[in-house]
Amino acid sequence: MYEDFHVADRWSGEDCTADGRAPVAIATRHADAVDIRFDVNGRPMWIALPLAAWVEQKRRTGKVITDQLARRLAAASSSN
Repeated sequence: MYEDFHVADRWSGEDCTADGRAPVAIATRHADAVDIRFDVNGRPMWIALPLAAWVEQKRRTGKVITDQLARRLAAASSSN
């Protein structure tokens, strides 16, 4: 369903591989963000997406952020 992807670590420049086959873990945290879990180089990593972004997406486009889109957004934000 998901593919592995590579991203360079922002500080070390190390090439990191995120395991796209790992189960998606999405959990709310203090009602202000949703945490998306990845396995990166065999270690767990979480990216937090603020809930305000989910509301703004719905307002601007009329579409909700699905689990798959949330994972893609988190992956994109990890490389910035």
